[in-house]
Amino acid sequence: MRYLFAILLLVSLPAAATPKDEVHAAYTRFLAMKTFKAGIDSSLGKHKSSSTVEYVAPDRYRVTNTGQPANLIIGNSMYITMDGHQMKIPMPGLKDMIGQYRNPDFLKDLEAGVVVESMGNENLNGQITKKYRYTMTKPHASSNMMWVAANGDVLQVDTSGMMNKQPFHTIIRYSLYNSPTIKIAAP
Repeated sequence: MRYLFAILLLVSLPAAATPKDEVHAAYTRFLAMKTFKAGIDSSLGKHKSSSTVEYVAPDRYRVTNTGQPANLIIGNSMYITMDGHQMKIPMPGLKDMIGQYRNPDFLKDLEAGVVVESMGNENLNGQITKKYRYTMTKPHASSNMMWVAANGDVLQVDTSGMMNKQPFHTIIRYSLYNSPTIKIAAP
């Protein structure tokens, strides 16, 4: 009888979320955000870059590279400033290319067997976060770390690997989720 009670108790307890479940939930939350700001520091081989990306759902981005005027991306059009004048340039496929920062296929990859490890709690800029590690094979093999706040917001992603036979490293720091201060309108 005692064993039957123990088995019934175990069967009736809710299953604890796995690290993969927690990353899936955080990324699902991320995809639902209406706005965000991302600071991006990247290197590919010896080339380094820093940029800021602001996003407004469903397909508007403001991309500012260090020392250059901001470019707007709305759907498959880019608005660039040259010699003080703004130009609209149709760019088929641009929406998909910039959409890599909000790739819904990541959820499918997680479901298909990406192994996610919990790295425990870590202080990130004064905030206690949960840290995760996972490896991806698409579009390039990469090792990834993700920091998630207690409320489920993705705060930072650190990715490294090889692309075109050169090492790459990217750190993305997210902020201003669902902020009404981020607005992107066509010029």
